[in-house]
Amino acid sequence: MKASLLIIFLALWSFHCADARLADGYSDLVQRFGKPDSAAKPGDYGSHLLRFQKDGWIIQTWLIDGRCDQITYMKAGIPSPTTDQITALMNSNSAGFTWKRHTKDLTTGITNLILPSISQHEFVRSDQQASCRKNSNGATFKSGRWIKLESQADAAKRKTDTAVPKF
Repeated sequence: MKASLLIIFLALWSFHCADARLADGYSDLVQRFGKPDSAAKPGDYGSHLLRFQKDGWIIQTWLIDGRCDQITYMKAGIPSPTTDQITALMNSNSAGFTWKRHTKDLTTGITNLILPSISQHEFVRSDQQASCRKNSNGATFKSGRWIKLESQADAAKRKTDTAVPKF
């Protein structure tokens, strides 16, 4: 009986942390997590970074035009998040779609041998409007809009980096 109650408690607790979702607004985040611990000046793509702490988790959100376009969930200390907790986070950001593991591993074999704890896996939502990168410390979710802005910035940087100077 006690084991069953413990399993139920752990399952509910793991889903408790998974409330923030892509596209949430500032008021949704404050309602779930309370007042932000910190807020940063506008950063990449005009985003505003808000940092929250709740129930042993650190939640960093980047809002563009008042809407959450990137969320990072990290456990504050040890132990690392469980597979069930990461699955709960992915489910809360699924918007009714499924997650498929990206075919490309984000770390090299040498990195995995030296620092296996930083191995990362990337997932793409079936509607192609979000991605999830998870590692042993937590997970980062990006909206389709954030991914598009990153791609445009990378393309502009490559163009600048490869431009032939006219001296």
